[in-house]
Amino acid sequence: MADFATPSPSGSHGQEAMDVKESMVSSSSSSSPEYNYVVTAHRPTVVTHAVVCSFTGPSEKNLILAKSSCLEIRKLAPTGLVSVTEIPIYGKIAVFLSFRYQGESQDCLFVCTDRNNFCVLGWNMHRRTIQTRASGSLRQRNFPPVESEEGPIGLVDAEHGIIGLHLYEGIFQYLRVGTEGKMENRPYELRLDELNVISMCFLAGHKKPVLLVLYCDFEDALYIKTYSINLREASFERGPWSNVIAVHKGASKLVPIPSPLGGVVVISSEQIAYIDGTKTVDQRINASRIECIAPITKDRYLVGDVDGRLSMLILRHNGRDIRALQLEEDLGVTSKASTLSYLDNAYVYVGSAAGDSQLICLKSEKQANGSYFQEVKRDVNLGPILDFCVVDLDRQGQGLMVTCSGCGKDGSLRVVRNGIGITPDAVLEIDGLQGLWSLKKDTTGNKDQYLALSFAAQTYVMAVSEQRKMDVDARQGEPQVCALLEEVSVSGFDHASATLFAANMTGDCIVQATDREIRVISCLDLALRSKWSPAEGQRIQKAHGSGKFLLVVTGGNKVTELELQGNNELKELNTRVLETEVSCLCIAKLDSIPTSSQMNIEGASPSTASGETHVAAIGMWDNKGVLVAALPGLKTVAVQSLGDNAIARSIGICKLGSIWRLFCGMGDGQLIVFELQKELSNPSKTISALSSPNKVTLGTNPVSITCFENKSGWHVMASCDRPTVVYCAKNSSRLLYNNVNLKNVRHMATFRSAASPNALAFATQNSLMIGTADAIQKLHVSTFPLKEQPRRIAHQPETNSFLVCVEPCEEGEPNAVRIADGQSYEF
Repeated sequence: MADFATPSPSGSHGQEAMDVKESMVSSSSSSSPEYNYVVTAHRPTVVTHAVVCSFTGPSEKNLILAKSSCLEIRKLAPTGLVSVTEIPIYGKIAVFLSFRYQGESQDCLFVCTDRNNFCVLGWNMHRRTIQTRASGSLRQRNFPPVESEEGPIGLVDAEHGIIGLHLYEGIFQYLRVGTEGKMENRPYELRLDELNVISMCFLAGHKKPVLLVLYCDFEDALYIKTYSINLREASFERGPWSNVIAVHKGASKLVPIPSPLGGVVVISSEQIAYIDGTKTVDQRINASRIECIAPITKDRYLVGDVDGRLSMLILRHNGRDIRALQLEEDLGVTSKASTLSYLDNAYVYVGSAAGDSQLICLKSEKQANGSYFQEVKRDVNLGPILDFCVVDLDRQGQGLMVTCSGCGKDGSLRVVRNGIGITPDAVLEIDGLQGLWSLKKDTTGNKDQYLALSFAAQTYVMAVSEQRKMDVDARQGEPQVCALLEEVSVSGFDHASATLFAANMTGDCIVQATDREIRVISCLDLALRSKWSPAEGQRIQKAHGSGKFLLVVTGGNKVTELELQGNNELKELNTRVLETEVSCLCIAKLDSIPTSSQMNIEGASPSTASGETHVAAIGMWDNKGVLVAALPGLKTVAVQSLGDNAIARSIGICKLGSIWRLFCGMGDGQLIVFELQKELSNPSKTISALSSPNKVTLGTNPVSITCFENKSGWHVMASCDRPTVVYCAKNSSRLLYNNVNLKNVRHMATFRSAASPNALAFATQNSLMIGTADAIQKLHVSTFPLKEQPRRIAHQPETNSFLVCVEPCEEGEPNAVRIADGQSYEF
């Protein structure tokens, strides 16, 4: 069937299932055709339908969300909702239901698109894939499609095995759910006398299927009417309720009550009424339009209104008859709900088309925010988008989109960036973390064993211990590696002092730098092998090392060069007193540096000059510059001013692509990048070896530079309030800047283990997070709530500000124009 697609067996979407459209555009200037490819960069996030059923297994409970043209299948696990797979649908989903074939233990999904094509999807437990079990068309040319506010209606009568549909005015269609997992591909069609249908439902507890219709007549009066369906004759018969029953004006929802109580609850904007054909029990409520209802038990229902307020509807009964209705209001406020789905153990999923969707947990006692629920998770919803603008704030070709999203109180500005996501594996709440370094026990391997954490007056070392265990959610039941992180005491470490620098260096050893000494520790037994201390009365302010060289700063401007000997002893080579104090420094081991002539050629390969050299980059306070020196000898190769605006707080040298680059993280949130253009192996060349600076504004906090390598090559992490990964485009020398979905990162280090071969460790203001970066770039959305409806947005490059036209939620308040800052997005 052309309107539907099924994912590949692995659960990922193959080329045939991608939402890619190809169109041929005629060209007046050339006879050859031109092709445009429209690719979905961000899948739909608006939740329009939701069902809870046992789809992936008889004993499993699934939450399945319909998001415009995509189905998202999740499974309820002890750890929460776990994503199983996504199914792209070729068409906009108009009706979405779950049902079960007779004699089967798993549910199936019924999907109907806005073109009135349908399919039935099932889950193959052995292959763990989606399979299409039935498909067909529901199109009817002789009747106009429904145009009511509620749209197309779908309903299931599980007792009699039929699926009912109201897709066209004046006609009711139904499909028979046969035995042995079969379904007819053409519907039965029955004429309806009522044209303006508002809602429908099947009534429980009758020998034949009974259809209840809520409709509006030509005088705008509302009524409900019943029909019995003769399945043998495929016709309507007189319903069990002999008379047409008038209901309250504003009625919009029907809630069928299961047996043995039976009947229906009719919900309007000012009244809730229970009707069973012989009597009516009603209850007045505060005026509000009810949007969705979710059954919790047979006599309790969760209700969400147009303003996002949650209420609990309770049916008071004696087991046979309902005596009263009670609506407990003010349970709290969520996003405006389009669907409510009760999962289990008081967990409810609030799907929204106007704001973010939420997973909440109902509570019996009032919480600190005044509500009776706790938000567990929030799923970002980018829509509906009323207006947007695309800007390149840093003028680096990395455009971002700022959208006017949401409706009413859920209105917000959304900043959409193309970036890298970090999936957290572990988070530890820690305050005052000032630095972290990963360390190996075996320098010949690529796995990290220790993580050194520095605080104001002490150092902790965390060690990885790995053990195998069975993952209960593993599909094939194969054992997986689980890594445990625990604090250890390293005999050679100074745990009573803050660590300035720590790393594995030449000679199979670990070097720790504190403000009092440099300690050399053996990787074999973690014992102290040697140490070096500055002159009496001096303290170490900065330290950095690479290979066998180490630089130490004392007295503010005195730089000492140390060399690690073969016997793990430190030898003092040179000392140099600079004119200004040192703000930061680093050492890098270079293979060779392309000459300036080579750098002007796109994709030129690096110089083939043999040998390696060590280079030191030193940032200075007073003259706000950076000094590049060759090691050994500390001879100046280049001096470069960084301007008068800020001071380099962190510095790093890394080879991205074929070009060595110097990265300077500034105190005002800027990142300045230079290219090293001359071969630094010859210190006699004192001409500037740095290219013109390339400046990028990342955030507003000081930037910390970390160079790291993963399976796709070398990268540079610029940690700040808006952390960014810098890398080189494939087969090009152009730098790309990708935002990371974290905030206020102060330090970063690689932390590879058998359980997470590509893990990274991040230090924030109050936590330590270990996670894995996405293999590909993704769109990341930042939310800035407005609590009012944004209508239009425009950007002014001269002031780097956004002008936003908003519509207040409160009646009587005038529309307003607000100005938002281009960095903080605050008004």
